[in-house]
Amino acid sequence: MSAAEPSREDLVRENAELRRQTAELHQRHLSLERQYAGLEQEKTDLELIIEMSTEHSDYVEDDLLNRIESTLRESERRFRLISETIPVPITVSRASDHTIVYANEPAGRLFGIALPKLRRYRITDFYPPTVRRRLVRQLTMRVDVNNYDIQGLKFDGTIFYGILYARPLTFNGEACLLCAIHDITEWKHAEDEIRVLNEELEERVKRRTDELEHAHARIVKLEKEAVEVQMAGGFAHEMRNALVGAKLMLAGVVEDNETLCQKNVDILGRMYDAIAAYLPGSAQKGVLHDLEMVEQHEELLDNMLRMVNSSLVSALSVTTLILEYSRLGRATAGNDQVSLSAVINRVIQEHQAAFGEQGIGLHSTLQKTASLVGHESHFHSMINNIILNARDELLDMTDERQRLIDISLHQEHERVIVTITDTANGIPDDAVSKIFEPFFSTKPTTGTGLGLSFVAKLVPLYGGDIQVRSRMHEGTTFLLTFPLRDHGGMPQQQFTDRHVG
Repeated sequence: MSAAEPSREDLVRENAELRRQTAELHQRHLSLERQYAGLEQEKTDLELIIEMSTEHSDYVEDDLLNRIESTLRESERRFRLISETIPVPITVSRASDHTIVYANEPAGRLFGIALPKLRRYRITDFYPPTVRRRLVRQLTMRVDVNNYDIQGLKFDGTIFYGILYARPLTFNGEACLLCAIHDITEWKHAEDEIRVLNEELEERVKRRTDELEHAHARIVKLEKEAVEVQMAGGFAHEMRNALVGAKLMLAGVVEDNETLCQKNVDILGRMYDAIAAYLPGSAQKGVLHDLEMVEQHEELLDNMLRMVNSSLVSALSVTTLILEYSRLGRATAGNDQVSLSAVINRVIQEHQAAFGEQGIGLHSTLQKTASLVGHESHFHSMINNIILNARDELLDMTDERQRLIDISLHQEHERVIVTITDTANGIPDDAVSKIFEPFFSTKPTTGTGLGLSFVAKLVPLYGGDIQVRSRMHEGTTFLLTFPLRDHGGMPQQQFTDRHVG
């Protein structure tokens, strides 16, 4: 796991912190629900008061027919007493022009203006134009208004939210409209806050879930790789011990590229030459025939021994490769100054002759860059494995296209970039995401599937990044990027070094 990625312990702590924050938000939500329940109770009380006020207003109108002015004054006195006692904003406005003729103290506080001044305004002045037109239509179309959600404006322009109740009544001998407003601004803000908090919580949960899923996938991948490496390392170790024993035993019959079979044939030839003169003519022919049969058998054994020896050498190299891969997890970055251009030139020199015989061209355009800090063998392994992988792909080509591997090196700001491109058949889309997995190979009968896995293990060791671009029947490009820090504090002079093979 690279240094930039959080550890499992960090993720567990972060998850616990998220759960704690979620619990706090839940407690806050419960508190706001309790406040909402209180506001609902106020709403119920207000409805009761409005109903009582309306009933009383009806009574006043009936009573006016009988008692006229005295009863009206008593009714208005009682209405004022009730409206000034309850904590609900109440206004009375003329039905003709909506001018406020009466308001209680809660109404003054709601609209943010003193009562004497409040009675100079119309009730519609405290609502935005769009709401005002809709409200007037509503009051005109219906005699009674209940549970009407409204958005208003205080005297200073601050928005408030309420639920409007309206009833017609006669006040001071005029046709008026009684309005009671259940102030839900606090509840509305709480609702908005809960909604924002829920959205934020959902986003944080989603983000953290994605992080946890990514971390879990990373952990599963690392555990899988660890198991694979452990099994492969143990298997390779046991196999290597057995193969080394077989190689040592085979070394007793194969020496300096010559087997005991060849030596036996030479010895038998000399023996025949020594005794041929003493054998009767009839016996010579039989002995010679037997010796020829022995020579054929020895030649067959010689070929088999050579094949076994070659297979042992190949098997030992594979087990050595697997053992080296199993030790990569314990590898550390070196402290040597490494010139990537020198490393690439050395890899090219190692393969140029053999590649030429195979009809593969090597071309490089290398800029001199600042040195990287590390083990030269690590960078050699990265470049070499990618080039050998490209070589294998080029050898599988069946058409007449040019077989070419192009390598470029340049420095870009604080990065050193190596690009290796081949003109082979390309990598299938379903295999691109798997090519760095250990033991995965597009050539299962000939490849070990470890070459590119070496690269994928070594590149992050130096804070680097590797990208692959491939198109079928056109070729593949590997892009290696390594972070760079200028050791001398000054820009490095660059020049172009072209090598064509």
